[in-house]
Amino acid sequence: MTIPATNRQSTTIRAIRPADAPRLVGLMESAWRVAIRISPVEFHSRIRTLPGVLAEDPVGVRGFIQIEAAPPLAFLVALGVRDTWHLTPYLDLLLPAVEKLARRLQADRLVYIGGDEWLIQPLLDRGFTAHEWVTTLERPADLPLPAVAAVARLRTAHRLDLSRLTHLDALAFGELWHKAIGQLAEGLAQAALFLLAEMEGQIVGYIWCDIYRSHAHITRLAVHPAYQGRGIGRQLLHCVLSEAIAQGAARITLNTQEHNLRAMTLYRRFGFTPTDMRMPLLVKPLG
Repeated sequence: MTIPATNRQSTTIRAIRPADAPRLVGLMESAWRVAIRISPVEFHSRIRTLPGVLAEDPVGVRGFIQIEAAPPLAFLVALGVRDTWHLTPYLDLLLPAVEKLARRLQADRLVYIGGDEWLIQPLLDRGFTAHEWVTTLERPADLPLPAVAAVARLRTAHRLDLSRLTHLDALAFGELWHKAIGQLAEGLAQAALFLLAEMEGQIVGYIWCDIYRSHAHITRLAVHPAYQGRGIGRQLLHCVLSEAIAQGAARITLNTQEHNLRAMTLYRRFGFTPTDMRMPLLVKPLG
């Protein structure tokens, strides 16, 4: 569809094509209104395949939104808008097209997770509601690690583990927090550390850690519900923290839901403390 723009030129909303990738990367690198739910490395590797829509005029790309569908949910993965274009018309033009795309991909809810203050209120004004809050915790690398018992066999995860990891993730987390098989595949391919725990012949937990120079981030820690409380999470966390520090990490962070008291207790035991970074999980029913 073509919509008159405020500068009297015409702005076209259309589906993103693989050939658009260089222009989208250029916008992301030059604009200050940028929100990315996945790591920069993962974004650059997937920009050609993530579904989405963009707004362009004769000057170039004004803004875009890409999503990741994990029916019945679709997640806002990447957003970018030129500094010279106001945010309100950007969202009013692109969100309806994104919602239509999400429905076509069998999603009935659109989800945003992030701490971009410039984006949160405009999304709330457009039908999103706050479902819960996520907080970022941090620990310095020079803090001693507590002793833990070796209760499970730990090893590096491989591509052949993908289907079992996906099943475990679905058991360990609520619907809004599931990792799609594509996300786990990317993690296996690109994470600095991706370990799993085995007991009684089955995978009972895993941990995923990304390292960016001297910053390590625990992206995921999951334990099978039937095996929780046995020290598997402690063993996985201890192992990956030790290895991240050995690889030069000076700062280690992770995110967890504020109401998840069990996880908070575990992370505090390992020296993590809450920061002032909080992110809402926003959800919009698509009808």
